Amino acid sequence: MITDDELTDAFDKAMTIGPDNLNGRERKLYLIQDFILEWENGSFSGYLYNKIPNFSHIHETISAMDTHGLNELSQILSEAISLFKTYKEPVPATTWEFVLKQYDPSGKLDILDNLVNKLDNYGIDG
Repeated sequence: MITDDELTDAFDKAMTIGPDNLNGRERKLYLIQDFILEWENGSFSGYLYNKIPNFSHIHETISAMDTHGLNELSQILSEAISLFKTYKEPVPATTWEFVLKQYDPSGKLDILDNLVNKLDNYGIDG
């Protein structure tokens, strides 16, 4: 398992040298902390708004969560991103609200946000 301190250290290092310059373990920790910070600032809607259409980044984050035993969190994120599996950049550009109506008409992201809220510290040890 990982700790909050390890996540913070990896994120801080990424802010100093850039995420692409981290070693493999540090990058995984950075991706997890990046998700947490984005989620805390805007729930799934905020995270996905900032990350889509970079699906490889999101899938790398899911893999990092699995690697570090955050299986429940990775499953919830997997379910959230599955709503957008047919996503295409809207032409012309539009609002996130319009995108959500198209890809999440039933409001499932809200349900998934509640599942993350119920996790004890995202599944991370102290």
